[in-house]
Amino acid sequence: MFHEADLHGRLVERLEFGDKAFDITKGEILALAESFFRENGRDPRSFDMGKMGAVLTDRRCTTTSRINRNGKRKEGWSGVRLVPDVPVVRLKR
Repeated sequence: MFHEADLHGRLVERLEFGDKAFDITKGEILALAESFFRENGRDPRSFDMGKMGAVLTDRRCTTTSRINRNGKRKEGWSGVRLVPDVPVVRLKR
């Protein structure tokens, strides 16, 4: 029962941890979390980046502002990436 309630912990199952060459931006984490929370019938606004940051820190990931995506520098985490077979939802703004 508690495992089902820990959506942040279950979200980590969709991530792969490794060397510093792995990276993920905050935007990619937020898109993954929104998709995951909707799949589980939860309000995506209940995702807490602070809780996720604590989980990632426990897994020895580090924050970075040197992630390059589409020629732009982004903030995010190194030492973690999306599991390759997990589709990323892109939201238009």
